[in-house]
Amino acid sequence: AVLFGRYKVRTFQKTPSGAGTKQGKCLLAEAGEAPSPSQAAEVAIPLVRIVKQLMQKGADSKEFAVELVCQLQTKSDEEATSMLVGMLEIMGKAVTSKVLVAVRSVMIDCNLKLTPRLGELLLRNYAGIQLYQE
Repeated sequence: AVLFGRYKVRTFQKTPSGAGTKQGKCLLAEAGEAPSPSQAAEVAIPLVRIVKQLMQKGADSKEFAVELVCQLQTKSDEEATSMLVGMLEIMGKAVTSKVLVAVRSVMIDCNLKLTPRLGELLLRNYAGIQLYQE
């Protein structure tokens, strides 16, 4: 054990083989580790870069939709949906109404299924920019 003033840091002691499985999980949760970014967010990084460039140019929803279709056309339906989810997760509150309209039109054009997570992100972003009629 190492002493720092009044605080003592102890070394981890091993527990008997049946008793430590549940306790090990609790220790990880109590440590306050941030969850790792979702896999969808990792594969969507190139898509986010392109969308942000288009946002800086002031592109309209049709230009966003064309670029999204180009980026997603070689992917399977599940990969394309996960890329859209990741894009919306990464961009957060930076998503504009033009991007949301483009995502909806791409989903219709490519016949992508609306997953619960994608639906949640779309609704959250619509509510965030107060587009309730959409």
